[in-house]
Amino acid sequence: MRDTILNPLPPYDWHSAETAQERDAINADVATILYRREIYSAGDQRTAEAPLEEIDPHQVFQTDCPASTRFGLLQLELTTRNRMEQFFDRQDADRLAAQDQTQKDYDAACRKVRKQLVAIGYVDQPVELGIQGTIIPMFLQIHPAIHQLNDRLFTLSGHESWRPVNAAEIKVIRTEMTTLRDAARRPR
Repeated sequence: MRDTILNPLPPYDWHSAETAQERDAINADVATILYRREIYSAGDQRTAEAPLEEIDPHQVFQTDCPASTRFGLLQLELTTRNRMEQFFDRQDADRLAAQDQTQKDYDAACRKVRKQLVAIGYVDQPVELGIQGTIIPMFLQIHPAIHQLNDRLFTLSGHESWRPVNAAEIKVIRTEMTTLRDAARRPR
């Protein structure tokens, strides 16, 4: 049995209040799962390393059946991961809204800088015309406000979804839960 990769969800400045609240609730569940995993693993390790004569079953085993403890832990994680799927939908919507707003801000900043350049004597014509004093794209790209917005757009558009990783881990959890259930149902 291997534990799945489970990390707290990171905060992003583009999360809405509802998304941030959901993230915090999921992170509380993740902390509980990680704590229970630690307890389960520590008990399992103590049992594996201790001489058989010294093992106290009441202190070492969390229940009479460690498989049921493992199953309960996996069930809690499965529930949390299913909530994560819904969270990812909300997070993606927030990211797209932030990306749209940043694109609008970027376009507005470009128009403002163009107006300022025209005000000091530059010509707002396509570069291909070869007119001296034409605003070249680099003028806009090196402006600090536009550069910052461009970086934010790049970050938002390149945000990698954790949905595939979560789906793969859900599959692993379901497989292990099925194995544990089937082992418990087998006649002894």
